[in-house]
Amino acid sequence: MNRKSLRKDLSRRRIEQEAANAPEPVSINSSGKALDTLPAASPESMEESLKSTDPPPSDVDLKNKLHAWWDAKNLKGGTLSIKFAAVDMEARVPTGTTKRLIDQVAAEYRYRVEDKGDTTARLRHISSPGTAP
Repeated sequence: MNRKSLRKDLSRRRIEQEAANAPEPVSINSSGKALDTLPAASPESMEESLKSTDPPPSDVDLKNKLHAWWDAKNLKGGTLSIKFAAVDMEARVPTGTTKRLIDQVAAEYRYRVEDKGDTTARLRHISSPGTAP
């Protein structure tokens, strides 16, 4: 074995030994005591833990998101047909939110829900008093 390969071998062994002797990360509570060793966290598990600590959104929060969606679409007058799942996804609200709250949101924009099915709804603009329908 020549010097160069011997040096590489020793270097590799030293790195392996240091890695084997490295301390595992621990969780520390507020009093400074170690609780337990921490497993390696994946980005998915970190995102999931953040989601689970957030309180569920209120109906007011959800209606505000639907209002933002409506304003972004610039919907004015006439008749509209919507798919609940598409609006839920575009407005970034939980599945079923649009179907549950569309009557209230539409009324605030002077629309009436004419037909409401399991997956879609047809909305018609309510004319102002004194104007033709």
